[in-house]
Amino acid sequence: MRLVAVAVNIMLAKLATFMLGAVALVAQGQSFFVDLNNGPGTNYTDLQTAIQAVPDGSSLWVRQGNYPAVTIAGKGLTILGVTSVSLGGLRISNLAASQTVAVSGIRFRTDATLDIANAAGSVVIDGEDSLLNGQGLGILPLRIQASPQVHLRRFRIEHGLGDCAASISGGSSVVLESSDLFGSHLVTPELSMVAAPAVRVWDSMLQLVETPAAGGNGGVSQMTFGVVVSPGAPGVVASNAVLRILGNGQWVRGGRDPAQLGGMRQPAITGTGSVVADQAIGIDAGPSSTVAFARSAMPRVVATNAPLGAALSVRRSGPSNVLAALVASLHGRPWQLPGIPYPVWIDAGTMVVDSLGVVPSSGSLQIARQVPNVMALRGLAVTWQVVDLDGVGQVSISNPSLTLVGY
Repeated sequence: MRLVAVAVNIMLAKLATFMLGAVALVAQGQSFFVDLNNGPGTNYTDLQTAIQAVPDGSSLWVRQGNYPAVTIAGKGLTILGVTSVSLGGLRISNLAASQTVAVSGIRFRTDATLDIANAAGSVVIDGEDSLLNGQGLGILPLRIQASPQVHLRRFRIEHGLGDCAASISGGSSVVLESSDLFGSHLVTPELSMVAAPAVRVWDSMLQLVETPAAGGNGGVSQMTFGVVVSPGAPGVVASNAVLRILGNGQWVRGGRDPAQLGGMRQPAITGTGSVVADQAIGIDAGPSSTVAFARSAMPRVVATNAPLGAALSVRRSGPSNVLAALVASLHGRPWQLPGIPYPVWIDAGTMVVDSLGVVPSSGSLQIARQVPNVMALRGLAVTWQVVDLDGVGQVSISNPSLTLVGY
């Protein structure tokens, strides 16, 4: 797949220059090793102790081991797993707007929860294909409150015994990329009387990028007082929410009612708010009539992580035969383009245009870029976003995607 260059094609050398220019910024923070086995060069054997002790803006390199749940409060940190690191859960709270928490190279245990609250700064977590399944009655695997810049990817989030798999509220803005969201099916009624939706979104924005979501199925159970017949759950329950669903072949669907209730699916999305979905997204049973729903061909971008000296890749998909600019920067604060409802996460002060050209008829392009083998780049977060301009002058932007430079 190729991009037909028409104006600017900065390519490898320019991106390398941009990343090297970030070294001074990254190097300002101190680095510490955490190793529960107390190997050579260890600064801390306990991750929570390290989090509390190190200065704001530090990087923690976590060596192999199974670590208990930790809390990060009021402090910006980069936490990178060196090899085979598992974590029992993470709570992030009370970040200032200037603070960022970035986590990569760490797998969460299945009983872990991820709780992000009052994070005015940025939260970036790559789940490394972790499964969070909310083991316990009423325990939510993912909860995000009052946090305006959260980017999560490569999680499978599901719930066996609860109100929903994920809850997003309080003016949050969340991108969930390359993940899965599944609400709970009806189980033994003493534990769960109803099926649960995949996600509840209150007064917040959620962008689902190549991420299917499904509500749980209903069922029939025999109780001591009689038969309980429970319907399925919608995929998404919205309240004054803004939803953007990007992908090709993914779907959002409600759970299925039992045969006694007709065996039909519940609506994919219920509640209030607005939803815009890509043309190729399956919306089974449709949204409820109270949701403003539209379809639109939108650009999307998915980037990969890479260790030092290796190649990262960035894939742009969406409309063809449009002028597209692929832009990279250090991770920036959200801002709005006039007339565009979705946030820009590009930092204007460090922005470079990697490629500018006309997208071929396939609608897709992919680039590969080498990460310089410079130690100070470990933990660097690079944001990618695409801006499209069509033949009638209409501008649209993709979701943001991230490259986290690993160990």
